Amino acid sequence: LQQRNDDEWMKYMKRAADAGLTVAQHNLGVHLLEQQKDFSEAMRYFRAASNAGFIHSTFNLGLMYLNGQGMAS
Repeated sequence: LQQRNDDEWMKYMKRAADAGLTVAQHNLGVHLLEQQKDFSEAMRYFRAASNAGFIHSTFNLGLMYLNGQGMAS
């Protein structure tokens, strides 16, 4: 049941993020970073939210750059 809930959450969060909802972009970025360790996708969503002025995503982007996450080797 937990996996199904996670799948549903991802489905709707991704839909909202791709539609441009900055809070969804940020939350999806957090999930991708912390749960799935998908650094490049997390960075993509954080960058989109940051570009829209969502300061928490700007902070997370800075941390990712500091840690070398989501960048080409």
